[in-house]
Amino acid sequence: MNPRHVAALALAGWYLMVPPDHPKLDDPIEWVSRAPFRDWQIVQRFDATSACEKRRHEIISDATHAINADAKANRTAALLSDYAISNNATCVSRDDPRLKETK
Repeated sequence: MNPRHVAALALAGWYLMVPPDHPKLDDPIEWVSRAPFRDWQIVQRFDATSACEKRRHEIISDATHAINADAKANRTAALLSDYAISNNATCVSRDDPRLKETK
């Protein structure tokens, strides 16, 4: 990649985003949102992709710990939904064209 492109990406700004939809109770634990990015919710903004990715891994880890701690109890729909949504979290550049797609 051209060094100027790398610099441009570094300055672009990043969003940590999660899908707006929720899995149904009978959906698999590996549920994947089908909502377009323009509808996703911004959780946090970052200046660098590395900071965004670090936070993304933290929320996935937190969700994994929560579901593991609840393993002996009945898993609630809310806990499974939080886990699935966390696993769908993604870092998206502020200028990603998928954010600008028309509805």
